[in-house]
Amino acid sequence: MKNFIKRIFSAASPEYTQMALAFLRIGIGALTIPHGYPKMMGGQQGWEQIGIMFMYPFGIYFLPMAWGFVAAVTEFVGGIALVLGLGTRIAAFFLTIMMAVATAWHLMREDGYNVYSFPLTLIFVFLTFVLVGGGSFSVDGYLTGGKKTRTRRKRSPVNKEEKSVVETTGTETEKAEEEKGEGI
Repeated sequence: MKNFIKRIFSAASPEYTQMALAFLRIGIGALTIPHGYPKMMGGQQGWEQIGIMFMYPFGIYFLPMAWGFVAAVTEFVGGIALVLGLGTRIAAFFLTIMMAVATAWHLMREDGYNVYSFPLTLIFVFLTFVLVGGGSFSVDGYLTGGKKTRTRRKRSPVNKEEKSVVETTGTETEKAEEEKGEGI
């Protein structure tokens, strides 16, 4: 029972953390695509309507079709980018801006909390991806080689007479610095 409780409240391993990040990224991206697809297929008339609907309340009256097109591309292509983990930070940045506009638009219309809370929540999710990127299980991670976090064994004294092997985690960079005597 003690091990079970300890396991529940201990930090997840780096591998599980990366898998959870991928799960969230793919899920949110997959949910974003269907919101952008009809906007993309709306054509010039649809883009203009979106631009008018969302930008006029902010006092932005020029190029409504362009604003609508940007919104459609951001949601549709941004969702695909999140699913793949390709250009994750860039896609998440533009999706964050889009959700900020959506949240403000709902607040201006005096919509209730249950209406504006969803885009508001997505602001925090997308900002997380802006900060951490796509993770190890993404095209970004593959292309950049990503930091490979692994578990390694290190000798650490438990008391003066006895030495024990203790597991620690760190990045390959930290290990290289440690071997050179520069880090940790």
